[in-house]
Amino acid sequence: KQKTAYEIPKRDWSSDVCSSDLERKKALEHGKNAIKHIYAWWKKRARIVVAIEEGFSYEIKDATGESITMTGRFDRIEMINDELVIIDYKTSTLQSQETVDENTQLTLYALAAEQKYQKPVRSLSLVFVHADACTEVITKRSNEQKERCLQQIKNTGLSIHVKDFHALPEARKCSKCPYRERCVEGRAYG
Repeated sequence: KQKTAYEIPKRDWSSDVCSSDLERKKALEHGKNAIKHIYAWWKKRARIVVAIEEGFSYEIKDATGESITMTGRFDRIEMINDELVIIDYKTSTLQSQETVDENTQLTLYALAAEQKYQKPVRSLSLVFVHADACTEVITKRSNEQKERCLQQIKNTGLSIHVKDFHALPEARKCSKCPYRERCVEGRAYG
């Protein structure tokens, strides 16, 4: 039997991370409200789904000819008029249009999706999901932005190749980085 979105928290939700009954109740209510808001966002238009939680691997060459492979996972890709729409869900603080317009992760997603699906990317969205609202911030990427991103990746790859790369440690990023044990700067945040 297929589950409705509202049945999932009742059946599949784990309260193991909650320390009290009150915390469990609040977390479950928060989840139900988030589902309500994301469903309202989702039903605003007809959707043709191309992929959900699909991995990608994007390869380019740096200035020395060394391969650089970027990997990641698309949260969701949809199709509108034979063009791709990339959607990335966030539970973090809502970001401004300006910040989303310069988001490097979304630029990399555009490059990887165009390579993987051989179709242009129409738009990219960050969908901020919270208990009180679901807010979509839509952006596009110009060819110039994509070229700048490629150049940044190539330059970083070259710096690493010639051992002239200095990490920019940050607690939030370093604590999740799989390379922190090899990185002198990142170990401080381990």
